[in-house]
Amino acid sequence: MVSKLSKTARTVIFRETGGPKVLKVENIEINAPGPQEVRVRVKAIGINRADIMYRTGSYIEHPVFPAGIGYEAAGIIESVGVEVADWKEGDVVNIMPPFLFINIPHMAN
Repeated sequence: MVSKLSKTARTVIFRETGGPKVLKVENIEINAPGPQEVRVRVKAIGINRADIMYRTGSYIEHPVFPAGIGYEAAGIIESVGVEVADWKEGDVVNIMPPFLFINIPHMAN
């Protein structure tokens, strides 16, 4: 069942390319999932060469700010959209989305 309430999460983001100093921990608002989306409570992320290249602006995809890191993640589905049929709350998942979906477009620049 989809919660209508939004919630917040502590998230590592960056608003410019550069070294590790551009990374900031911020609380961001996370909306309920859309009709074909799931919201995952992330328990672990993998930071690898692609994340570093993305942060420095040298990856094949360029960040859209504000952007996040953690190309690979594992966690538990927290809520599902109304059109999601194959997944349910409580399912354990691992994900590897394109960097496009790691961007945080709902935050003000």
